[in-house]
Amino acid sequence: MVLTLFGLYRQAANAVPIVKYALAVGGVVAVAAIVANLRVNLFFAIGAAVLMPVLMTILFLLGHARSASGNLSAPLRVFLWGSVLLVLASAGLLLSSGLFQWPLDPLRIGRKLTEPEQRIIELKYEVVAIRGDYEAIPTFGSALRSSVNERAYKHALELESIGDSDVDLARRILRDEYAAYAFTMAAFTSDSQKSRVDNSDQTIRLAKEVQKLADVARRDPAAQPTFDWITTDDTIPRVMYLSAIASCIKYRATQDQTFLEMSRTTLGSLPDHFLQLYPPYKSAEFAGCVTQPAGSKGGQG
Repeated sequence: MVLTLFGLYRQAANAVPIVKYALAVGGVVAVAAIVANLRVNLFFAIGAAVLMPVLMTILFLLGHARSASGNLSAPLRVFLWGSVLLVLASAGLLLSSGLFQWPLDPLRIGRKLTEPEQRIIELKYEVVAIRGDYEAIPTFGSALRSSVNERAYKHALELESIGDSDVDLARRILRDEYAAYAFTMAAFTSDSQKSRVDNSDQTIRLAKEVQKLADVARRDPAAQPTFDWITTDDTIPRVMYLSAIASCIKYRATQDQTFLEMSRTTLGSLPDHFLQLYPPYKSAEFAGCVTQPAGSKGGQG
């Protein structure tokens, strides 16, 4: 008689009952290995592990009730429908938390933000507000330009002053990205050649730091949510775009062709979808470094 794999398992389990428990342990180990290898978010893995016994219990009760009486009693119907609704609501909230960080943010579960982390988030929004004034400079002139330069530089220094202590990886990336953003605005609005060069150097340095932190997130399974966030959010293309702007500002300040090539090389490394969203030839920051492609519409902004 030819034994199938399942038949062999049944004979082994009948002969040595403990085999079934060994197989169960092996299954748990295999699942743990799959979770680790595929870098599945532990938040979702634990949720699925809790949800599975509930679903198994519902199926068991349903099958038992059907085989016993052929129909379901009213209390059992209430229990089953209540369980189904609970499972669907839980699955919906779990999915919403993973995709939209609502009602829970997986990055923040189990702890509150530290004071430095909270300050980083506050400074981020303040830098975004400065960006609004920065974009209005062509309309309101030199007075606003001077104000933007002063505030951008101040915020860049404050972000830089926040150390790594009590700051998680996600907030460290956020800190360096928006410090680079602020230094770029300070460089572009400065009237001093030295200041333009120094602030541009800070942007280029911080862009490299963000890349290093992103690589740490990529290699650390525990930081998978952070890596997914920066990938979806185009964090790396954005900071490299800032680095390209900084290199262009340095080129205009020094007329050193090396910086012009750096700017163009950095832009060339960015994904097409990002460059379509933010065409360099339409940006005043790239004046003198990028020309409008043939056949494209629109001028430099």
